[in-house]
Amino acid sequence: MRMRRYMMRVSFLGLMVGLLFAVPVGTSAEPSIPAKKFRFHRDHVLGTSMDLTVLAADERLAREVERRGVLEGDRLAGLLSTYEPDSELGRLNRCRQSVKCSPELIQVLHACERWRVRSGGAFNVQAAQIIDAWHRAEKDGQPPSESTLRSIAAQIDARAWDVEPESGMARRLGEGRVTVDALAKGFIVDRAVAAARTRVSGITGIMLDIGGDIVTWGAASSMTDHAAWQIGVADPHHPQDNAPPLAPIMNGPGLATSLP
Repeated sequence: MRMRRYMMRVSFLGLMVGLLFAVPVGTSAEPSIPAKKFRFHRDHVLGTSMDLTVLAADERLAREVERRGVLEGDRLAGLLSTYEPDSELGRLNRCRQSVKCSPELIQVLHACERWRVRSGGAFNVQAAQIIDAWHRAEKDGQPPSESTLRSIAAQIDARAWDVEPESGMARRLGEGRVTVDALAKGFIVDRAVAAARTRVSGITGIMLDIGGDIVTWGAASSMTDHAAWQIGVADPHHPQDNAPPLAPIMNGPGLATSLP
């Protein structure tokens, strides 16, 4: 579980700021419409925890947002999970022939390859193979040899799969473990918010935080449709939940945070 959280948090490499865990900082204003903030928390969501804030007229609507978001998250995890052998990604990794994939998986695969190229290889979905080598070496009480690491680096310095977005077909290339967690969690959070807000009427704002990947929509206050959500960056010297934030960030519409 710790490794799963780590792989998810070594996410958006070079794309987002690496901050400490985020906590919401509410905006204070007297509401002019009958809307309230409802907050929900769940553990064991995508290998981490979920915090959801909904601005809605009543609790029934807020709970429907939670239900819709969780359902969409579970559906996408069944497609993109590296840890479930029966997921779409799991089947793709086991097969060496071209296979038909869902539009969501094709989109994530295509995005992973695009960022590998744009980052000059710094973002690499096959980097888990280097981590595995370190773990095997730790069991022997010594670090992996330089030649071993160079060999693995040479093997993963290439595309992990061929993707054909138009046909929805993909084919795994190479060997070894592949994980898309670095982009998949943010993708799932974004889609969960979109599913909730488009299928539940009568809500004016959502903030969803799953393990430090945060997406917001709408207003943070019922006072105005344009009230920005604020994310409080925790002080590393005072990590308690009730400690004042180091600085607020006016968020919109997405932010990724991570433990150092």
